[in-house]
Amino acid sequence: MVEALQIFSKSLDSNQYVIKVPVYVSEIKTGSDELFGGVSFKHMIDSLVRKIDEYNSNSGEIKTYKKKKTFERVIKGIEYHEIPIGLRSGLLIKMTSYNTNYMDGFYEESSRVPLTKRTKIGSDNNFMLMFPNIFGSNPQNYKYQWVVLLYEDPNKDFNEISSTAKSVLKKVFDIKVENIKLKTVINNVTIQKIAP
Repeated sequence: MVEALQIFSKSLDSNQYVIKVPVYVSEIKTGSDELFGGVSFKHMIDSLVRKIDEYNSNSGEIKTYKKKKTFERVIKGIEYHEIPIGLRSGLLIKMTSYNTNYMDGFYEESSRVPLTKRTKIGSDNNFMLMFPNIFGSNPQNYKYQWVVLLYEDPNKDFNEISSTAKSVLKKVFDIKVENIKLKTVINNVTIQKIAP
């Protein structure tokens, strides 16, 4: 699992970068709660897929603002791919976002171009992996949560990636998360009895 959480990439000039993958977990819910819409890993994944499809079909845009800042961040699109991880599936989520409403700044290629309120500077590739966890084997008495891994792209400011992911988690999925250490995740997965 440690190897899966640390991704190494090599650039063309043979420099090696360690890409960090911060880990978050949602709060643990008990069996009667309907937040995830079911008791199986498939139900948990399907619940997220439904929410993403609904968000995209409504031409959704999440706008977030930073305190005492003029620019805003807009999350324009969310894509997903269900991927196998061991004996179960996870949901790889790709988020497109941009910043806009600039009052100052410029970018330059062959000439200097000032940033304006209508300028959009964004990225198509903000990734998180959501992995379902169910604890307990009794259908009347179980607990469940999400383990969320963020891809900390070395070409981007991590605060932007993190706030984009947290906005999607909160506003699209209605999921609150907290950052935890990798060792805690491994202990939780190996110590708790996980339902099949």
